[in-house]
Amino acid sequence: MENTSEHPCFIASFHDLAPHSQDVCEEVLRSLKEWGVNRCSLLVVPKWHDGQTIDQHPDFLNWIRERRDEGHEISLHGCTHQAERVRGGLFSQAVGRIYTAGEGEFYQISAQDAQSRIRLGLKLLSDAGLPVRGFTPPAWLLSAEAREALAENHLLYTTEWNCVDLLQYNRKIIAPTLVYSSRSAWRRWTSIRWVKIWERFNRGKPVIRLAIHPIDWSFAAVRESIRTVVIHLKKTRTPMTYLELAQSNERRHP
Repeated sequence: MENTSEHPCFIASFHDLAPHSQDVCEEVLRSLKEWGVNRCSLLVVPKWHDGQTIDQHPDFLNWIRERRDEGHEISLHGCTHQAERVRGGLFSQAVGRIYTAGEGEFYQISAQDAQSRIRLGLKLLSDAGLPVRGFTPPAWLLSAEAREALAENHLLYTTEWNCVDLLQYNRKIIAPTLVYSSRSAWRRWTSIRWVKIWERFNRGKPVIRLAIHPIDWSFAAVRESIRTVVIHLKKTRTPMTYLELAQSNERRHP
């Protein structure tokens, strides 16, 4: 695993983007722009829990294309963002049901199912004029079979909680993540403090990532923490997208 980047940078990403979270995403992007961040990675779920696919929402797709044209990256974020079942003992159940709230879609997925879901997601985006090069699994949980399927479908990168995985080069870039857990008051209280500590601990890392989920924006304390983090990171780091990071490393290590 490499601790490398041409310049210190940070990547802001908005997770769980689907028609139901478009308005929240718009608010987040507006705030990021005010804080000096003009591009981030937008992680799209093409077939949300309700079963509707993005091609049923032309206004949403038009909006995404406009964001793409502004310089934001469009990336694939699972297919449905929902795990149909969780197998295994207490640890596996805790990870699959408590940590992810049942949304670890690619956590225990088979090769065949992974291929099917990845291809469907890529097709829905490509048909909408939104071809993508990257993939982030829900909750950053990815089976070995799913990783292989991503590489076979020519995706350039996927992400883990602590790194960006360059699939076509079998190389990983250390990239710790600042992320909030906003599902309950105690989780919000804890994660706001943890993000502050984790950012300080990783201050020397060339790449730091900030993950924003729609639910985060519902709470003023979390929004203020995000604002503080972004303004601080912006002082010494260049904002970029996952794709820009992957492509810059591709050029440096052909």
